Amino acid sequence: MRQRVGSGWEHPKLAAMDLQWADLRPQTSLVASLEAAGRVERLVDSYEVEQALSEPPRTTRAWLRGRAVACLDELQRASWSSLLFDFGGDDLIRVPLPDPDVEPTPAQRAVLEAADARALVDSLG
Repeated sequence: MRQRVGSGWEHPKLAAMDLQWADLRPQTSLVASLEAAGRVERLVDSYEVEQALSEPPRTTRAWLRGRAVACLDELQRASWSSLLFDFGGDDLIRVPLPDPDVEPTPAQRAVLEAADARALVDSLG
């Protein structure tokens, strides 16, 4: 599109396209239009996308954040990159969220296991 418009990256039409790219509504989505024209290669099918809305893949930070928010009362804050806990001591404990492609640290694994254990207990009671 930049070549078609004959401009640099700062052109307003490209800025508008950037916003449209993130629009997921089928009637206004740039991706949906390109897909209908056969110009998009899907990496996952629509069912997998729909599933990820309510249950992110277990290998993602989104899954860990969601489990921590749902199951760990000690959680004080959750951000893109870390979780902040208050276990009743003098200091808050910050646990960085694991990179999906890297083996979790012992602290990260403990959070994962605690979230799983609490989710299991909650589902039984």
